[in-house]
Amino acid sequence: MSAAPTVPFEFQPDADQFRVWLDSALAKLNLKPGTAARLAKLPTNSIKKFLSGDNREIHVGTAAKIHAFLLVKAKEEGVTLPECRCDQSTETREAEG
Repeated sequence: MSAAPTVPFEFQPDADQFRVWLDSALAKLNLKPGTAARLAKLPTNSIKKFLSGDNREIHVGTAAKIHAFLLVKAKEEGVTLPECRCDQSTETREAEG
């Protein structure tokens, strides 16, 4: 597997929207939360706790690392992930309609 990509500074996800995207991305890649966390070099339960709602919020750096890892994984496996509109500001989403 390739090294984790550099994370763009402007990645600031909405926790609820990111949770929905993350759940969908994991399903598309057929990855369990613990496996994805381990491969992304995160604490094993970090993704599972976030998805279950035990952790309502997620650190921006952690979300960006998960997002970047899953994009790389999808590219390696030839899988198309749903668009992650969670990385745009509220103003941008509202302007796009």
